Amino acid sequence: TQVDVEVATVISDADMLIRRGRLIEAQELLAGNYRRSPRQDGAIEELIVLAEDTRLRAYYETALSLEQDFRFEQAIVAYDELLLEAEGYFDDALTRRDTLADYVDKATRWYAAAEDARGTPEELAYLRRIDIVYPEYRDVVERIEALEAAEDAQFEALESLGAIDASNP
Repeated sequence: TQVDVEVATVISDADMLIRRGRLIEAQELLAGNYRRSPRQDGAIEELIVLAEDTRLRAYYETALSLEQDFRFEQAIVAYDELLLEAEGYFDDALTRRDTLADYVDKATRWYAAAEDARGTPEELAYLRRIDIVYPEYRDVVERIEALEAAEDAQFEALESLGAIDASNP
């Protein structure tokens, strides 16, 4: 029938829109033609699901990219937005979000402990812990580098005074 031909064209057009990333436009086109041709409703439903999954996948990829760039607080927000859109579940987004929140919490606590331990060996130990779970946290890398440089300078000074024999560990 003529309606079947029109719906087949809509399905083809919607598929192309999805491939081009024009997801909302595709979803609207499909929704407007659902139930016009019962024989093709299955194909329309599949494309609606594909468009939604593609849309959510874009959220996920954004969050994952932020995570991989060690921008954990922003990644947590992006995962939260994804989970809200996906009604609480999408791949491993919830696990990733919870892991990042744990890293941020640990980094925050350890940073406070490093502040309290300024000038002691514990300061460097806390900063190194943070560097393992969240290397981009605040000024951790710079502080570690400064403390390690100070340790090296102190060692070299003691070695030059003969207080330490570096050849005999």
